[in-house]
Amino acid sequence: NNAMLVTLRITGLAAAEGLAAAQYNLGYILEVGRGGPKDEVEARRLYGLAAAQGGRDAQLKLGGMLFHGLGGPHDHEEARRLFGLAAAQGSATAQYLFALMHERGLGGPKDDAEALREYDLAAAQGCEESRRRHAILGTRLLQQRQRDDRVQEQQQKKAQMLAEQKRVQAEAKRVQAKAQADYLHSLSPLLTLK
Repeated sequence: NNAMLVTLRITGLAAAEGLAAAQYNLGYILEVGRGGPKDEVEARRLYGLAAAQGGRDAQLKLGGMLFHGLGGPHDHEEARRLFGLAAAQGSATAQYLFALMHERGLGGPKDDAEALREYDLAAAQGCEESRRRHAILGTRLLQQRQRDDRVQEQQQKKAQMLAEQKRVQAEAKRVQAKAQADYLHSLSPLLTLK
């Protein structure tokens, strides 16, 4: 336990000096309550300091805390942004979470294409859940595209049928008008005889 106190003291001093790795480590210790009571508010603050310096793991942890509302209010928009930063640095977990947020429209607009791209990146690193979500989303999008194609085909057929119906009606009116004109023309000699 003395060793843990010494570790906490040294890590705390390094974190106070602005070392991102120390800020992250102390944030983790406080988040889980290792060697003392949990302090999610301080953990969130320390992760924020480390994340601001570009720490991928801190961006991921802070994003998770923001998403779940740990140590402060929920902030899905900022969580999504942080997952995106960590994903850009190659974190498979962040890529998965970033994809999930795009797929579900959490913290920003729904974007299935971006979700597929991020799931694919995470799956390439061995993330099985990303591989599974990619397959599910891909199947859903394919089915939606097929439904959309069927609806469009039905609309085109309906438009063609309406156009044909209008053509037939116009032809019927033309034939009727010609018959009427022919009939009147055939009556004209009779009218002139009187």
